[in-house]
Amino acid sequence: MHKQTIIEAIESTDYMIPHIPGFLEYLSIAGLKACVTAISDPAANRVSNARLTEDNVADVVAHIYQYYSSRNLAFSWVVGPNTTPRDIESHLVNVGMKRTIGIEGMYLEAMNLEVPDNADVRIVERPLSDPGASVETMAEAFPMSLESSRHFHELLSRSEPQLRSRIYLAYAENREQPVACSYMTNLPRYPIALLCGAATLPIFRGRGFYTSMLARRLNDAHADGIEKLIVLADRISSAPICKKTGFVKACSMDIYTWMPKPASE
Repeated sequence: MHKQTIIEAIESTDYMIPHIPGFLEYLSIAGLKACVTAISDPAANRVSNARLTEDNVADVVAHIYQYYSSRNLAFSWVVGPNTTPRDIESHLVNVGMKRTIGIEGMYLEAMNLEVPDNADVRIVERPLSDPGASVETMAEAFPMSLESSRHFHELLSRSEPQLRSRIYLAYAENREQPVACSYMTNLPRYPIALLCGAATLPIFRGRGFYTSMLARRLNDAHADGIEKLIVLADRISSAPICKKTGFVKACSMDIYTWMPKPASE
C-alpha cells in the first residue's frame, strides 16, 4: 500500500464518524471539516483537513473561532501534513488557540507481526450496544471525564452500521474489574483499521496489557481482511511504545486547542 494512501487515511480519521443529527453534526464550511457536539470537549469538537489559502485563512479561522466560542464549546484544530496554508498555526494562535499535543501518524509495516501471548492477561470484546465497564475504564485510564467517555462510546454505537468499531477490555488474573481498554475501527473507503483509545490503569502499566490488546486486535484485523493498522500516537508518550512494537511513522500532526474560561472568571 502506497504511503500517501496511508497518510490520506490517517487524515480521514477526524471525519470518519457519520453525521448524526442532534448528536454529532458537520458544519457546512468550504475548505475544511468541522464537527460540533453538545459537550464542551476539544476531542468532541474538532476542525481538520483545512485546505485554505492565504487570502481566506484569516477570515475562516475567525469564523470558526466565533462559532465555537459563542457557544462556549471547547474545540481543537488538527494541523496535518496536507493542511494549507503552512502558516495556519499563526492564525490559530492569533485567535487564542494553544498548541497542546504533537501526534505521530503511524502504521504497522508488517501485518504478520508475531506478538507473544501473555497468559496473565485476558481480553474480552464488548458489544457497542453494551460497553459495560468500558466507559469507566477509559475515563480512569486516560484520564478523562465520564461525560466525555460516555459520549465517545455513544458515538461508536450510533455510528453503526455505517462504521464498524470494536471494544476490548483487558483483565488481570484474579481481578473482576478490567484494568485496560482499547478500540479498533475499520475505516470507510480503505482496507485500513484505526487502533485507538488504548489505555491502562496507572498501577497496571508496564505489565504487557498494551501488547496483549495489540495482539488481539491484530488477529481480528486479519480476520476482517484489513491490510494495514494505523494509530495516532502522542509524540512523547505513546509513539515510542508503538515504534517498539513495529509501527512506522507516516506523518506528523499538531493539535491546537481553545478552552472557554471557567464560569467564575
